[in-house]
Parts: sequence; C-alpha cells; structure tokens
Amino acid sequence: MKTYSRSLLAVFAAAFIGGSYAPGRAGALDLMNGFEGINSGWIPADPIIAAGPRSLVTMVSGRIAIFSKQGAKLFEQNLGAGGFWSAQGADQVAEPWVIFDPDSRRFIAIAAEFGSAKGRLYLAVSNDSEPRGSADWHKYRLDRTGTHQNPSFPGVPTYPDYAKVGVDSDAIYITSVHFAKNQSITASFSHAEMFALEKTPLLSGGLAEAADAIVYDAPVLIDPSGLPISIHPAVVFGPAPAMYFVQSVARFADNKVVVHGLANVLSAPTHVVSPVTVAAFDRPPNVPQRGSTDLLENIDARLMSAVVRNGSLWTAHGIRDPLVDSESLVRWYQFDVTGLPNTDAVLLQSGNVDPGAGRHAWLPHINVDARDNMGLVFSVGGAGEYASIGYTGQRVTDPDGETLPVRIARAGAGPYTQGGWGEYSGLAIDPDGSTFWLFHQYPTKQKTWRTFVGAFEVAGPPPPSDPLHCGDLDGIGANSGKNWKATVTATIHDGDHHAIEGATVSIAWSTGATATGVTDATGKATFTLNSISKQVAAVALAIQGVSYLGLTYSLMENHDPDADSDGTTITVNKP
Repeated sequence: MKTYSRSLLAVFAAAFIGGSYAPGRAGALDLMNGFEGINSGWIPADPIIAAGPRSLVTMVSGRIAIFSKQGAKLFEQNLGAGGFWSAQGADQVAEPWVIFDPDSRRFIAIAAEFGSAKGRLYLAVSNDSEPRGSADWHKYRLDRTGTHQNPSFPGVPTYPDYAKVGVDSDAIYITSVHFAKNQSITASFSHAEMFALEKTPLLSGGLAEAADAIVYDAPVLIDPSGLPISIHPAVVFGPAPAMYFVQSVARFADNKVVVHGLANVLSAPTHVVSPVTVAAFDRPPNVPQRGSTDLLENIDARLMSAVVRNGSLWTAHGIRDPLVDSESLVRWYQFDVTGLPNTDAVLLQSGNVDPGAGRHAWLPHINVDARDNMGLVFSVGGAGEYASIGYTGQRVTDPDGETLPVRIARAGAGPYTQGGWGEYSGLAIDPDGSTFWLFHQYPTKQKTWRTFVGAFEVAGPPPPSDPLHCGDLDGIGANSGKNWKATVTATIHDGDHHAIEGATVSIAWSTGATATGVTDATGKATFTLNSISKQVAAVALAIQGVSYLGLTYSLMENHDPDADSDGTTITVNKP
C-alpha cells in the first residue's frame, strides 16, 4: 500500500485533479504544448531531455539543442568533432544523457566516445540554470579505459558504453557498462561500473581534470548468465539517507529488482545492496510494424530511468507480457527507500502498461512530480500501426498499480527501416513541480526517425500557497523620440515559486506616478513610464503591494535571481 491518507487525497482530488487554479490550463494528460525536436542522422536516436526554469536541454546521439519552453530553438551543435566537447578531444560522441539537478539547479550531461578515442566519457555541468550555448558549460573528459577488469580476460583494455548520470546533494554519479576493445573476444562484455564525483568543485569549473573529484569508484559484478547488465543512477530530490541505483537482469527471466544504496559518499562510502522480489519478468520481444517486415529493436529488460522523491524510488523497464500474447509491456515500480542503507528497500506498488491487444509498449522513461503523481513516456506500436510516442501516468489518488489510459503524443507516419530503433527515451519534470516534458522518436514517411517534445500534467498544478511574493524584477530603458521610457516586468510567485496568473500588482515610480497591473499566465505584469526627460538619468519602480484571493503578500520574501534588484525596488537607467 502507498503510505498516503486516501480520505484527505480524495478531498484534494475533488477540488484540483484534472483542473487548475490558473484559467485555461489543460486537464490530466492533455498535451499542453508540443514541437518538433532535433535530428542527427545517428542510428539509433537515443533521445533524452532535461527541464530548467525557462529552457529545455535536449540531446540525441551526436547532437545537442536547447529550446525555450515555447519551442524556439536557442542553440544547436554537434557533440563531437568541431562541436560541444571538441575542446576535450571528442570525435564521435553518442548515447548522451542529461538531467537537471534540483539541488544546484544546474544541467548535467554525460556521453560516450565511439570514435578513435573510444574509452572516454565526456561530462558537462552548466554554469547556471539557463545555458544558452556551448560556452555556458564547464566541460570535462574522463578516461575510463581499463578502470576495472573482468577476471575472464585480465589486462584487456575495455571501453565504457551506455553511460548514465544521476545526482544527489553531495555528488554526481556516473554508471556505464564496459566491453573489451578487442571485439574478437567471445562474450566481450566485461563489467558494469559506478563512480561518484564530488559535486561542488565541478560546479565552479575549478578542476582541470574531473577525475580529481572522484570520491568512489567500483565495479558491479556481471549477472550469473554472464550477459551484460546495466545499473542506473537516480536523480534524488531533497535530503535522503543515501544515493540510489537500480539494476535488473536484462536478458533472461527473473523476479528481482536490485536497489543499491551508497551512503556517506564524501567521507566513508558505504555501498549496500537490497534485492527486492517483484512480479516475474522476462526479456521483451522486438516489435512488428505496419508496412515492413523489419522488427523494431526492443533492447532488453534493463531498468531505464530512476527518480527518488518524498522517500520513494520510481523506476521502469520493458518486459514480455506474462499473459499468452507475449507482447512487450512497460513495467513500473515504486519502492520505499526511507530505510536504506540501514534496512532493505520495500516494494510499495508496481503496474504494467498495456496499450491493448496486438499493441506493444517499450523504451519507457519514468518521472514523478512534487505531489507523487507519476508520468511515463514510451514507444507504442504493433503489426497494424506505425510506431508512435505514447505516454500515461498515475495520479496519487489512483488505485495501486493502475495508470490512466495511454495517450499518443506523436503518431508515426511510416515504417522505420534504418535499424536500431533506440535504447531509451526522455521524460523530465519541470522545476514548477507539475509539468512533465516528454522527448522521444517517431518514424517519418521517409522511413527515418524524427523527435518530438511535448508537455503534459498528470494531475494539474497544485493550489497556490502562501506567501505571495515577487520572484523577479526586470527593467530596461529605451529611447522614445526626444525623451526616453522605462519598462519594468514583475513576476509574481506563490510560496512554492509557481507563477500566479490573475494577481493584482500595485507599483509607484520615483517620479510620483502610480499604476496597477494584473499578471498573465506566466505570472508577469509589465509597467511602462513614458515621456521621461533625458535630463533624468534614472528612475526607480517600487512594488507597493500584491493581492490575490486567499493569499497573503510578504514583502520579506521578494527576491530577484538576476540580482539586478532586491525584488521590491528596481532602478532603470537612461539608455
């Protein structure tokens, strides 16, 4: 059972689920926004996304792009030669992964080298929460060739593959799987690895070598079959007793999910392993498609994402349908990890996403919002249809193990015949705590892949909370004939830093003029003072008050992330 008060949640749901306190917002699972993503020509695509306060970082094999949340492309570049990591010696860079750290509010990206320098990983940490280009990142190279050895072929150089990155308040955590560089070796899989880097020096860019920040480095043993395994790090929201990783047997039947806990990573690292019994699963099949005999690749039953929030760890993978039709389903889990590392992880609930008879779901990514509403994105397809981007979710008030009906974010337009459908998908949670951003691939009429970005909410935004305050003040001066004018935009937030639409803002200019304005859907109210004499070098605007039904305004909570004001008063200089 989930540890929630269902009676209280039922009252909450009656008021807010499927609706919003902001007029015009979409209901549960409605696609609120969507636009075309990037393409690199690499096979497979491997799309991944992270969401910051104002922008989205998207990556596919070989390429990175940053978008505004309205879909405007702010930056795009190759990852390898002549591109994003070129100064670190990158050549052919693929299988990227990117996250947004809720603690430092930075983007963190990882990718692997598949060119002549195979054996390297590349790491990037954004300078702040709003990178606009390649220069806005601290970038590092990690040479991981032969960091650990497989007893079956000692001394054989290995290279990392399928690198993933996770984070908690202390460190950045990287996992990968290693293969022998000599591909003639039978069963060339060597080992998996997990290592941790102290986060603080990487945020400042003060280290010449990222390896100088490594505080923990260990191999993860192969599974009993000798086949490749992968271990996935979590993104941890808020304080937690440990960092967490998830692992599952990838290529044969099992009934265990292994939860790893790594505690005290900066002082005396302690690694504990907690196998948890779950419903039996097996490797999922490849997927048939309309218009072609080519099967779409389904990888295996590895766990493909992990997030820890409010004491729960959520993860998901593709499995073979345990019923007679043997299609591919998405299986998801919620574990209680509040006791780990001192006690074992506990399975709270799990469920299967089955899009219907003859249809498959695979390559899932899971995330969870601030109120424990869960979202999932995945591929949907079958013999009678082209592959599409599917998504669903579970509201915190829904019965254990159940999800909402599957929605289609972007329908496929033709069969895909290029090989290598993909190894994962992307689903980010916005810092607003309620908006999910999906990023996945779909096939075109030309039988190639393209990507799509979409936004949805599982249960709508939370109700506004005290204290009401100014979260940003921006001002600019501009010439206006023989005079000049000053324009100031105030952004109003509630106590959870969500933008408030419909708040009334009262202001006063230093000239004595006053005005009121009402915030729009982004929480912004704009004020302009015209006809200022050019004899006046500067004017100031001060917020006199903010009102919104049911909320209390707190002057003391006003702030400005740009540091160009104190959140209450801003000076605008003559242009």
